[in-house]
Amino acid sequence: MKKLSYSLVTLAALGALHFAYAEDGQNTEDKTIPPSTKTSLLEALQGTTIGGYAYGQVTSMFGSDADGTAMRLRTWIDLNTGAYHGFSIGTAIYASIGGSSPNGGTFIRNSGFSPYETIPVGLRSLYGRKTFESSATVITAGKITLATPFSDTSWDSGYGVSVDNYDVKGLGFHLQAYGAWALDNGNSIPGSYNFVDSSLEGKVSSGLTSENGLFILGISGDQKEFAGVGFDVWAAHSIDTIDFLTFVDLNYTISGLTLQTQVATTQVETSSRYFHSTDASKTLDLSAKLRGLYNLQLTYNSSEHGFKAAVGYTGSFGDGYGALLNNVSSFNMGGKIWYDTLSSGANGYGITGVGGFKNKDGSSSTIQVAYASIGYKGTANLSLGLDYAWVSGDNNYALMKKGSANNQNMTNMNATFHEVSLSMTYAFTDKLSMSVLGGSTFGDLQMGRARMRLNYSF
Repeated sequence: MKKLSYSLVTLAALGALHFAYAEDGQNTEDKTIPPSTKTSLLEALQGTTIGGYAYGQVTSMFGSDADGTAMRLRTWIDLNTGAYHGFSIGTAIYASIGGSSPNGGTFIRNSGFSPYETIPVGLRSLYGRKTFESSATVITAGKITLATPFSDTSWDSGYGVSVDNYDVKGLGFHLQAYGAWALDNGNSIPGSYNFVDSSLEGKVSSGLTSENGLFILGISGDQKEFAGVGFDVWAAHSIDTIDFLTFVDLNYTISGLTLQTQVATTQVETSSRYFHSTDASKTLDLSAKLRGLYNLQLTYNSSEHGFKAAVGYTGSFGDGYGALLNNVSSFNMGGKIWYDTLSSGANGYGITGVGGFKNKDGSSSTIQVAYASIGYKGTANLSLGLDYAWVSGDNNYALMKKGSANNQNMTNMNATFHEVSLSMTYAFTDKLSMSVLGGSTFGDLQMGRARMRLNYSF
């Protein structure tokens, strides 16, 4: 992929030293701050850059509790002008058709190929930016993505302003404020606003889309400047919606060995229409007010031999475990399939996911995930990976339609299962690559996935 000194990817990474999660896996880390020396408007326009990607993907779900096949075609373009006296303009344009998490249905419908379907085309971001010669500071305003370790840095977005400063060597200071904001996940909390019943036919509605102010503050530390110690400390608040959301990531690396811990704690306003949930008699409050997650992970990375291995464990505390804005974000997940079986993002750790409400008896929803992975990059072009995860707890796991039919039409269950997945990526050139994923869960639920993607970056 061509490195773009003015790219939108750069903007997202400026607020995230240690995270670059995106549903498409396209974002890369770049701490470059664009120069602001151009004094000619013509020079700034001539400095405009274009980059992005296009891919085609086929996903098939199979097994006793899953079925469906879908194709997705998507392209993403970053367009950014050069800087004129430190001012520049940028946008991200996308076109996408089809799905990545088929849940029953026909291939034609899942892929958006029906004659009445249109191809969604839109602007994911449109912003102005100011950089300075005397300070490593970037100010961005407009429609921008939420660049945090607890959100999806490509698809969660808002109307607001962000400020990132790197004047202190090794430290990043981040401030964001949004008047309106939206998450890419659907709302899976029963009885709440825009609730999505994933066991039924129909498209996923939008998730939390709020006009209540969202305010975010973060400090990040680069381990290269602190003797192998890196960290992210973040906090967020949304008026009448999220009382507080805190995220801490602390890691230490020595001789290729990294010990990392992550903790997320969130308290929501349960009277908010996005989180309010009661039992059938409307006498028992099932909203998870305080949600908590913690993760411990040990990773070994040998760049000399192309080998990488990791083991980790995730647990929860509080009323539930939906503690992140997005269902995965940059939190260490374990496995490749279990948290991505539904297009709504119901499973995983999202604030509007199944970890956002209690069990039917009013007890807390909980999750436990133990996992291990190994990866090998044997040649310059080929990468291989093997992942294992054990998932358990009173987790309210959201079922696919076939799984619901096999379990007395329940939409959720406290499930315990294992996952084993194999993955491979082969780069034909520095721009064209193919990735393949195959795996399945077994235990209370059997859900298999096979996926192939052809990706071109430009």
